[in-house]
Amino acid sequence: MRYFDLDGNEIPEEQFVALYANTQLKQIRRTKTEGGYVSTVWLGIDHNWLPTGPPLIFETMVFGGPMDTYQRRYSTYWEAVAGHDEIVTLEAMEREFV
Repeated sequence: MRYFDLDGNEIPEEQFVALYANTQLKQIRRTKTEGGYVSTVWLGIDHNWLPTGPPLIFETMVFGGPMDTYQRRYSTYWEAVAGHDEIVTLEAMEREFV
């Protein structure tokens, strides 16, 4: 398994465990919606299961509403922030059409 800090630097498991223990680092964004909420977190573990491509260490997921369980993963903090905002907008648009 490969571990990464919030800046995308590969780190040893011991450093990851110490960082991950800090709950304030994990939650990047959380937005309440009419149907539930959208959450973006730092995973710290590479979730790119393909043999090529960048590590995927952040995840946005929708809980509740028409997009319930929809998710996206990202390589960088700023991609995750932008993706979170995009999904919040998409989730609001989905509610209009349901």
